[in-house]
Amino acid sequence: MTRATRNNLGLALLIGALVAVSPFTPNEWGPSVLAGAVVATGVFLWRRGQPSQAGAPSARVAMPSLAVWITAALFVALFAPTVAWLYRSWTTSIWINAHGIFVPFVMGYLGWLALRRDPAAGAEESSAWGFAFLGAGLGLTVLDSAIHTRYLAAAGLVLCLPGLSLLWLGPRRTRALAVPLLVGLFMIPIPNAVATQLYLRSLTTAAVEPLLFLLGYSAFRRGTAMELASGTFVISDACSGFATLYAAIAVAIVLGFYAPSVPRRVTVLVAAVPLALACNAVRVLLLLLLVDRFGSGLLDTPIHEASGLATFWAVLILLFLIADPGRVRRAAA
Repeated sequence: MTRATRNNLGLALLIGALVAVSPFTPNEWGPSVLAGAVVATGVFLWRRGQPSQAGAPSARVAMPSLAVWITAALFVALFAPTVAWLYRSWTTSIWINAHGIFVPFVMGYLGWLALRRDPAAGAEESSAWGFAFLGAGLGLTVLDSAIHTRYLAAAGLVLCLPGLSLLWLGPRRTRALAVPLLVGLFMIPIPNAVATQLYLRSLTTAAVEPLLFLLGYSAFRRGTAMELASGTFVISDACSGFATLYAAIAVAIVLGFYAPSVPRRVTVLVAAVPLALACNAVRVLLLLLLVDRFGSGLLDTPIHEASGLATFWAVLILLFLIADPGRVRRAAA
């Protein structure tokens, strides 16, 4: 087995395992493992079809000093409870920050791509500015230990990452890792209640009402509730589209980085919000039509969660097409 095959197999197994334990698969082990195996097989076959990168330059990382090793050890010990809380937040439901479980691995993969293509030879010295980032991040964590929000600690974790990069890799390579480090912000869970503050529930209800009229349904909107002949249906925070919107912005940043031109990058970033809101409005419309036909019990079936997954994949595919699929595939190879 060649080194490239081992790398492709390892990446496929990692992604498959991640899918299996994510909230995007059923709670039962059997279907979860099957879904992970299908995804792992697809990733392995896709990687096998990519051009060989045998001649690509590899990154050379300077051996960190004893102070850096001590800082890293303290970092792991300090943030272990925060990572455990993040995992629980990511895996609670597909409606709440479910994309977060993929963010660390996307960061790692994008970082590996950036370092692999680093043309410079030789090691770069650490930058003392890393301790400034670490100090700020650790300060947020200490503050959170007193008020117990968990969110400040998560923000501190993300803020510490560029600090560690500056210490381990130096300022130039840290600049090359700007996009992976920026994506790290999307690890932080945001409560769905924020959707109410952003009026996403109202926007979704307002968008669905004229679509129902166009389809010949008699509907009346009252706040965030939609009244049909068969009953009244409330658009909840989970159905507001906030989770899809949050994930779409993260995906748009990654795809925009690989877009072939500035106008294409701007288009991807600008399109993320309206695409997420529009696709979610269509999802709610279809659910209302199904509930009106088959009854509210349908919302307690897997169809409800499947509609959320379908919305996310629809937005992802549309953003992928806008960003230029060929360029993105070549950049990710």
